[in-house]
Amino acid sequence: MDSSSTTFVILIFAAVIIFGIVAIGRSLTIRKQRTRLFTQGPGHASVEAPQNPWRRFSCALAAPYTRVEWTATRGARRSASAEQTWFGYAAAVAPNVTRQSLARDWGVRTPKHAVAKVAEYVQILLARGAVDVSDLREEDATALKTRLLHAGAPEDAVADLLAAIAQTPPGLTGDRDATVFDIARLANLIRWSASTGLLPLAEAQAASDRVGAVAVAVYGSWQDYATSYLAGLRASGVRGTKGYVSGTQWLLEDPASPWVTESWPTHSVR
Repeated sequence: MDSSSTTFVILIFAAVIIFGIVAIGRSLTIRKQRTRLFTQGPGHASVEAPQNPWRRFSCALAAPYTRVEWTATRGARRSASAEQTWFGYAAAVAPNVTRQSLARDWGVRTPKHAVAKVAEYVQILLARGAVDVSDLREEDATALKTRLLHAGAPEDAVADLLAAIAQTPPGLTGDRDATVFDIARLANLIRWSASTGLLPLAEAQAASDRVGAVAVAVYGSWQDYATSYLAGLRASGVRGTKGYVSGTQWLLEDPASPWVTESWPTHSVR
């Protein structure tokens, strides 16, 4: 091998080494960033579950998905408690697994993605919920506002729903089954995003407040919510629903269920 060939091989070899070092460094940086987001985020085990009934209720709207997750990790070592998972923003599975699910199911990979996706679907849900309660327009808006506030919904979330109702054209037909399916999925998107630290606590709670306001405006009990959820699940065409069906039945019937221990908010909790 002549000197020019030797030099070329050395350069290629050096380039490969440099590329490897850069790639490893980049991987370590991303891992550190993800770890920092998780440890400082609302889904970390150091963050206690909320005690405010409204906050607990709004997180428990994701329970059909939380139940499947909790069942799948039975026997595994979980970093967060059941209380933090049902009523907070923790996940039973490892953060990297949740991140993979977020990327696959929602296209969410970064904090920017999470904030934008959650905000987008909150607006969609407000519009859908507004159609579902369009038959209540003859009811005084003040009465609806009072009912939601007595249920514990924050004023800004109630104002957003009432604004969506006011902007909804008359004569539209709602679909309560599709709405509840969206509520549960969005509540779970919020939980997953917050559990990985991609969604800050303030944004997670604001989104949950609006999801909860739609739920209380459209449905009257956990049984009502569950019945429509199962109908919406069947109509969605999603495969592999057995765990969600059995999980929803467990949520309605088991004394340890968060839906049994936490009442649907139909009275004042302030």
